[in-house]
Amino acid sequence: MRSELKWLAAALLAWPLFAAATDDDDHGSKDHPLVSRFAGSYIRDYKVFDFDTLRLPLGPVPEYKHDRLDAGAKIKQVEGKITNITYVLPKNKSLLEVQRNYEQALAQGPLQTVYSCHSEACGLGMHWLMDFDQSSRFGSAICDSSSEGAAAYVARTTQPSPEAYVFIYLCSNGAGSQIVVRQRIVEVRAMAQGQVSVRDASYLEQQLAGAGHVAVDGIYFDTASATIRPESKPALEMMAAVLRQRPDLKVYVVGHTDNQGNEAANTQLSKSRAQAVVQSLTKNFGISQERVQARGAASWSPVASNHSETGMASNRRVEMVEQ
Repeated sequence: MRSELKWLAAALLAWPLFAAATDDDDHGSKDHPLVSRFAGSYIRDYKVFDFDTLRLPLGPVPEYKHDRLDAGAKIKQVEGKITNITYVLPKNKSLLEVQRNYEQALAQGPLQTVYSCHSEACGLGMHWLMDFDQSSRFGSAICDSSSEGAAAYVARTTQPSPEAYVFIYLCSNGAGSQIVVRQRIVEVRAMAQGQVSVRDASYLEQQLAGAGHVAVDGIYFDTASATIRPESKPALEMMAAVLRQRPDLKVYVVGHTDNQGNEAANTQLSKSRAQAVVQSLTKNFGISQERVQARGAASWSPVASNHSETGMASNRRVEMVEQ
């Protein structure tokens, strides 16, 4: 997959009307290696999903209301890694110029166009399918659903394996003054499994005995708050069960945060959340105060990189540490 994607990226970048990243791009965004950008454009919205479903139109989309497609729409559902990118183009570019350049680029290299349409031929629902399908989340760069000259393209890699699809929608924004390019790419792959496990009190006890500490999954707080949410009860029950099974065990309950916000606030938040857990264990589960002490570690002990949402979620945790 990577060699094929790089080959096409090199081919597209060779065209004078396609260009590289700019300083105006949204922070953390980048072009997908399969399809480059139109010269002078910048990225307004960018999102990557490790695994999701992408619905690809293989014909007109007559209607799209209340998150439901018209029964007559011909749709192919594909699963895999999905990259959503919205480009905003220079004001001096027309839809016709942009269309012809994308058509020229798609006709060359290892992509085969499986469906394309222009204006009314796309159907009234094409715009809404691109904007509001479940993985879209395009945000601020809004297309005018009635813009004349809008176009959609669906293409796939010519080799059956590895397989990737590109869904491109061209339109003007609400004022009609700038062209917006919506680009969705799915790299077909199976979902990573084994990311969730069912744990009980024995797991916590084994980890404490072996490593001296254990992260307790399933403790949830309101955003930027030390208020424990009701769905945390099973995890708190497991903590209490471990302490009951080992009457001699004393632990620190340690709160951890990601690195967002300032250090002082994170220190206080991590300690307050640990204190909330200790209070619940003593008040609701009858654990002696002498056996559980709260500590706050802020963002000083990460278990993953804070450069991704997944990493930050892993770092926001509560641990039991044997005293």
